[in-house]
Amino acid sequence: MEIHKFPYNWKLAEANFTKDKGKVFSCFACGGGSTMGYKLAGFDVIGCNEIDPKVNQVYVTNHAPRFNFLGDIRELRERATARTL
Repeated sequence: MEIHKFPYNWKLAEANFTKDKGKVFSCFACGGGSTMGYKLAGFDVIGCNEIDPKVNQVYVTNHAPRFNFLGDIRELRERATARTL
């Protein structure tokens, strides 16, 4: 059985993120898959929201967000202000 190999090889440390498309806040962040897509597309991901502490720790380890909100998204508005974001 042949294993599919992608036609590219890159490392996160070598990626050139331009951050020129705007800012994004990742809701329901999980481990950060969508965040990687945003970064590769040129967006500046400023933070995340995740309800699961274990999954949130994976995100923080992978992406080191400036703003990390652990908890129910319905409480985010109460906890975040325009100055924090």
